[in-house]
Amino acid sequence: MRKLIVAEFLTLDGVMEASEEWHLAPPQPISGAAAYQLYMSHTLPYLQASGGEVIFMGKGGSLLIGPADERWDAVMLVRQRSISGVTCGTSAARLRRVHDCL
Repeated sequence: MRKLIVAEFLTLDGVMEASEEWHLAPPQPISGAAAYQLYMSHTLPYLQASGGEVIFMGKGGSLLIGPADERWDAVMLVRQRSISGVTCGTSAARLRRVHDCL
């Protein structure tokens, strides 16, 4: 079976505030970068359980194709064992029920 590599380009600006939709939302607003760290610490075990792994995480930069004044804050490469692993690793409903993906 062929593995996939998914590229994620992240913009981490803004502020995360408390939310009823996500139980990890902090009581006080935090930066987008801090919110993403919180998200990754929570979701990494689910990614790994679905057969995925982060193979690269690095600082972003200017767009190769696109507006000169826009940029990505970070780039992440994720190796996944299958297309179903990609959807399982990113589905919010399945984050609560990872066994559906295994």
